[in-house]
Parts: sequence; C-alpha cells; structure tokens
Amino acid sequence: QRWSSGQLPIEEGEHVGHLVGTLAGRFADSVAGALSLFFTALNLLPLGQLDGGHILYGLLGRRRFNRLVPVLFVGFIFYAGLGIFTWHSDWQIWLYGGPVYAGYLALIFWRVLPRPNQGLLLAAAIWAAQVGVAAAIPGVVGNPGWLVFGLLLGRLTGIYHPPAPDERSLSQGRQVLGWVMVAIFVLCFTPSPFK
Repeated sequence: QRWSSGQLPIEEGEHVGHLVGTLAGRFADSVAGALSLFFTALNLLPLGQLDGGHILYGLLGRRRFNRLVPVLFVGFIFYAGLGIFTWHSDWQIWLYGGPVYAGYLALIFWRVLPRPNQGLLLAAAIWAAQVGVAAAIPGVVGNPGWLVFGLLLGRLTGIYHPPAPDERSLSQGRQVLGWVMVAIFVLCFTPSPFK
C-alpha cells in the first residue's frame, strides 16, 4: 500500500470498485451509528410517554415530574422555533408564516396548562421571547425540525405522564440506573442533529 505517494492504497489485483464498496460500507456504519444515537436520544427525551418520560417520572414522582415537564416542553419548543421570525424578516414571512406559526403554538400549548386561555398566553409569550432573543442575539437559530416532533408530543401523545399503577419510590439501584439513563440522554442528544 502506498499512502505517502498520493495514490490510492490498492493492492495489486484489487479493483477500485472494491475500494469504493469498502468506503461505502464504513460510511454506512457511521450513518447507522449516528442515526441510532439520534433515535436513542429522541426516545430518551424526558417528556410524556417516551422512555425518558417514564424514567424521569420514576425518579421524581408524579407531582414533581408534572411540574417540571411543562418547563422542559416550553424550552424544547422555544429552541425549535428560535430564529424563524426576527425583526429583519421579510414582511412575507410575517404575513404568511405568522398566522401558521401562531396557530401551531396555540395548538400545541392548548392543553399544556390547566385552562386553554393560559395555554394561548403561554404561546404568545414564547413567540415574543423568541423574537426578542433573535433581536438581542442576531444570527441565533434553533432547529425548526423539532417543531414536527413538538406537534406529535403536544397533541398526540401529550407531555404529561399518566398515573402509574405502582407509585412507590424506586430502590437505590434503580435510581442509579435511572440517572445513568439521563446521562446517556445528555451524551446522545444534540440540538441540531442533521446540520
């Protein structure tokens, strides 16, 4: 094999197709690994009926989990929509995208708080905060791809965890395992996985 001469490291009798196949195989493994980390992190999001929600519910208990999960969900949606609307956006973005985004926020936050009007106020506050942060820190952007997942969580599965049949606290070993899973989520999660 000759690496230093700038030529491809092909042994005599090997074909370039074999080399390309080998590189494609290695790349496919990398893509598969990256996707598996992404889907692991996605499932470990500490919201609702996802595995991360089950884990955090078990660690914190029903009351503390149901107080924490709206804060996590608001942060998730706040990041996802960050930078879509700014003071410097074209008027067409505000005219055509604004009502759609306002409807989206109203739809997903309608059931987050006890009364629907509180959810609508929360949606308006989040949008105002997103525009404010985008004005204060020009160029800051979130990842709008998470908005689709936010819609699935906010409307279809819900962000709250239903009561468990057994509400006893976890043993110390299970608590350690639960916090290890939270650490795995932190290690696997990336806010912008496909950039």
